[in-house]
Amino acid sequence: MRGALLLIFLLIMPGWPLIIDSSGYEIVKDIVSKEEGVFMAGHITYSKLVNGIVVKVKGDKLEWYKQFDIGVDEFLTSLCPTPDGVIAAGYVKLNDGVGVIILAINDDGSLLWSRVYKLDVPDLKIFSCNMAKDSIVLAGGVLNRGMDALVIYLNKQGEIINATTFGTELDEWVNSATFYRGHLILAGGVYFNSSDVWIANLSSGEISIFSGPDWQEAYSISSSRRNILVVGSTRDESWDVLAIMLEGRTPIWEKRYGTVYMDMGYDGKVGNISYIAGESRCYGGGCNALLMKIDRLGNILESFEFGGDGMERAFAIDYKNDQIVLAGYSDSFSWDPWGGILVVSGENNCLKRDVKLQSKEVELKLKKLIGKRDLVIYHNVRVDLKVSDVDAKIKNPCGMDLEELIGNVIPIIGIVVLFITIYVSWRFIFKSKKRRVET
Repeated sequence: MRGALLLIFLLIMPGWPLIIDSSGYEIVKDIVSKEEGVFMAGHITYSKLVNGIVVKVKGDKLEWYKQFDIGVDEFLTSLCPTPDGVIAAGYVKLNDGVGVIILAINDDGSLLWSRVYKLDVPDLKIFSCNMAKDSIVLAGGVLNRGMDALVIYLNKQGEIINATTFGTELDEWVNSATFYRGHLILAGGVYFNSSDVWIANLSSGEISIFSGPDWQEAYSISSSRRNILVVGSTRDESWDVLAIMLEGRTPIWEKRYGTVYMDMGYDGKVGNISYIAGESRCYGGGCNALLMKIDRLGNILESFEFGGDGMERAFAIDYKNDQIVLAGYSDSFSWDPWGGILVVSGENNCLKRDVKLQSKEVELKLKKLIGKRDLVIYHNVRVDLKVSDVDAKIKNPCGMDLEELIGNVIPIIGIVVLFITIYVSWRFIFKSKKRRVET
């Protein structure tokens, strides 16, 4: 009986990963881990509409799931933590152009303020949000005569102070940004016949280009007091995870990690022990979410996969109180064919297995250029922002939700109880007959 109770406890015991699923197609692009919980930003796609989403999870519970709609397509791609909540930023496709969207959201999910700015350019993307001492800094790319890096400074109320483009005669775009020793460092890609890793110091105007054998792009940049870690992807014979460690402007090492299949790096966190998130062993329509743990020299300490029968991708990673949390997309464990939001704890033991990644040095050619700066014209757009709760379910592939518990565990308990009843009744009848015979 104690064994049966232990089995039931293990089946309903909470654990990660978690799948958050609604009636749309959700993708999470950024994650922030705070004492109050884990916050995620992304977008949800319906048949002909895209809305921005911000989700909060605490433990294995969905606290709230907010959808933001101004009547066109909204993409929330980045988060900044604030004392009372988060700043969510991204870009919108307006009826008469494109713009920047920025939202201040409290810990309880209430909207503090919202801003939408139209930029007089053909196209733009915002991929990064950082908090400075007295300002919010957004970074991305803008299409004007060509593609240039875009940096926007706003005050703490979301009002634009300045907007600047940054680049050369080539096409450059920003996927991530970080503050390193007081300087804003941008990372992304530059295109000239093929894509190369592009890193720029906005203060000095110096641009560094890392050119490799075929195609390289930086998706993430993070910094500590000493080092900068750039994470991305590179393609030679196959796609591999690319990592570059720098101290200031000086590259310390450049490495690629991969299997014989497709492997991609999307986000990273630098430290004495650094972490990389992405996807691994993509083939035949399936992928696994990837978590790598590396030392200061780029050697792999541990590497894990999280996945089912479909596709799992980890687009974002954060580190708080010795806990690593990944966020992305999954279609293996959700109720609808479009899939749901994947949230994985790095300490989870349920869907974790070692990945045999090969590590090798990469010789990237380093070029240095001086960038240009131009002012971008913008104006405020007054819109009616609708905030609504999304009806979503949370599923734990490691255990069972309430519906599964009722549908699967209760019948098992009934069978066990029936068996015990039959056994006790048989023992009682057998003993009664034995007493009669003895009498």
